[in-house]
Amino acid sequence: GNIYYPDQNANSGNGIRTTTTAGQSFDFVGNSEAGFADGVSHMAQFNGISSAVLTNAGEMLVADNNNKALRKVEMATRTVSTIQRFSWGYQDGTLSEAKFNSMTDMCIGTDGSIYILDATNKAVRKIFLQ
Repeated sequence: GNIYYPDQNANSGNGIRTTTTAGQSFDFVGNSEAGFADGVSHMAQFNGISSAVLTNAGEMLVADNNNKALRKVEMATRTVSTIQRFSWGYQDGTLSEAKFNSMTDMCIGTDGSIYILDATNKAVRKIFLQ
């Protein structure tokens, strides 16, 4: 019943906010300081969140655009970890080989694959996690 969304520069673009079914809004993870750090709740740092999606596994995937990173939030503990931080550019390959210029939007396919809009490269990229 809660709504989760990137603050999209309403505050800083560096956090995920939530609005509860009772209408209360608060910062869920991240803080106003741009940076790159894994951690719990406000100890985590992002830099320009462009998209966030919930998974069936009780997690949230976050496209941390300016850090070119795919991040994961464990919803129950609000713990942020990094799945992969990508290099700038355009290259397909394994997670450690792939390169992105932007992570503009994201969704999860019915097969669990992650689709990321790399708008700068005019491409939709597909990530297979196993």
